Amino acid sequence: MRFFSFLLVAQLLPMLLWGQIRLVPQERLDSVKHPPVLRSELLFPAAPIEMGTIPEQGGVWTTEVVWANCGERTPVVITAIKSSCGCLKADYKAEPLKPGEEATLKIHYNPKGHPGAVDQRLFVYTSLSSGQPTAIIRLAGHVQAAADRRGTYPYGCGALLLRQSELLYRGEPTLRVACMNGGSKPLRITEDRLFARSGVTLHTRPEVLAPGEEGSLVILIEGEPEFGPQGELSILLGGLDLPPRMRTLRLKRAEE
Repeated sequence: MRFFSFLLVAQLLPMLLWGQIRLVPQERLDSVKHPPVLRSELLFPAAPIEMGTIPEQGGVWTTEVVWANCGERTPVVITAIKSSCGCLKADYKAEPLKPGEEATLKIHYNPKGHPGAVDQRLFVYTSLSSGQPTAIIRLAGHVQAAADRRGTYPYGCGALLLRQSELLYRGEPTLRVACMNGGSKPLRITEDRLFARSGVTLHTRPEVLAPGEEGSLVILIEGEPEFGPQGELSILLGGLDLPPRMRTLRLKRAEE
């Protein structure tokens, strides 16, 4: 009898659990990454803009694309262009484009720090709608990694090289900074125990950076940090034989 009771529970349990789990439809997940485009009589490039292969240290890659107002009545103004990455930007004129006219967008892509495949998007918003993009311009290509990766880390704390030395804090409990060991000895980085801030700890991932190895500096924050009068907080890195001013990260409170 107990065996049959166990068998019945085993059969019913997945059904009960399924009723408690709310699955997010795939269509909704896709709409976050690929929002629907507003139907209009504006003409933008439909196919991805092919960059080809560009060098990581080759500077900003730039191109121009043409868009047109194929309507018959309404002038249209580009109100904003948002990007899927801070490495991708576009210049545009916020001027009305009359029916039958063409204009150009200048697109800039900074490959530094982004080796590998490129699949980025620009979301173009116009006077036709502020809540839905009128067009999505896709950029595709490949960035050839630099032979010497140290150039992609502009901030140096001795042998520890950082992608940035100042971080914006928006209430998140974990912050990460890309880092690299540019020296000849392994590095184990933590917060400076003598000057440690309450509730702030840090380490690298991997925990020990081998010479030439890249990783992340992980900052963990418990509670609300104690910012100074200017809304800044200094975090001293331990494990580096440097004066405090040369091994300091600055945490800046983001303005609301």
